[in-house]
Amino acid sequence: MLDDFEKRSLKYQRAGWRELKEEYQKFKTEYSRAPEWQPFFSSVEEDLKQRALLYQITDEQQKDPSDVTYWKHPGELKDEPSPSRPFLR
Repeated sequence: MLDDFEKRSLKYQRAGWRELKEEYQKFKTEYSRAPEWQPFFSSVEEDLKQRALLYQITDEQQKDPSDVTYWKHPGELKDEPSPSRPFLR
C-alpha cells in the first residue's frame, strides 16, 4: 500500500465503499420490512453517499458496484510492480 500511497489509498477506500454497499444491499433485501432496521438503513445510505463523493464513485458505479474493484490480498499484490514486490514474494 505504501509504495504508491495516494493511488493505492484511494483504491483501498473505494473497495471499502463497495463492500459496504454490498453488505447494505444484503441486509436491505433481508430486513427491509423490519422497523428496527430502518435507522441503520438511513445511516448507511447517508454514509454511502458521502463516501461516494469523497472516493469519486460515479452514478453508474453506485447503481452497479461491480465496476469498483476489490482490494487485493497479499497473494495478489505480490505480482504488482512495486518496490515491495520482492518482500511480498
